[in-house]
Amino acid sequence: MSVFSIGDVITFATSDSKKFGNISNSLIYMFITPISGIFGIIYLYILFGYSTFVGVSIMLILMIVNYIYVKRGMFYQKEYMKSKSERIKKSSEMFNNIKYIKTSNLELFFGNKIQQIRDVEMKWILKICLRSIYTVANSWLITSVLMAGTFISYIISGHELTSSKIFTGIAIFKMIQDNLSYLPNVVGSFFDLIVSSERLANFLLIKNQKP
Repeated sequence: MSVFSIGDVITFATSDSKKFGNISNSLIYMFITPISGIFGIIYLYILFGYSTFVGVSIMLILMIVNYIYVKRGMFYQKEYMKSKSERIKKSSEMFNNIKYIKTSNLELFFGNKIQQIRDVEMKWILKICLRSIYTVANSWLITSVLMAGTFISYIISGHELTSSKIFTGIAIFKMIQDNLSYLPNVVGSFFDLIVSSERLANFLLIKNQKP
């Protein structure tokens, strides 16, 4: 048990284990989003023909970039959990020795130590938030690029873009966009679950020490 501190155990119980409960709400969107996207692209192909693939190609490039950045978030999540465990550990040690700290007038010293760890933790929280902002913005941008690329290529190829096709196409794009809006949260929750699973597995697989 000495491999992990009290802060680690508290983080396992409060944060990592909670990821398993949160992922259940996102599982359904992992199936709905790809299916709705495939059917939406099929309907667009029926309406606009090969022009659809221009927008789809641009969309795939943006999704690959988005995936790389979201995967980078796994590193951010690991570092955040480490710094959180360290902060909880130091806070627990301080409260366990609060009588000595008060009598020795060391409140400011230990407070600065915890604040330094908290600043590191806040740095990783900021990076995680920026990752979420980017993925959400990119998911909305993907649908706009798909719509613009499809319409422009359809007009350039010499076809007439009628009002009926425009409104039908916008309705399909709206359906794809509504489902893609959940995708960043789903992917982020999935990667967070992977990080928490690795941390919990390392904790559960350690050998018990004889008293």
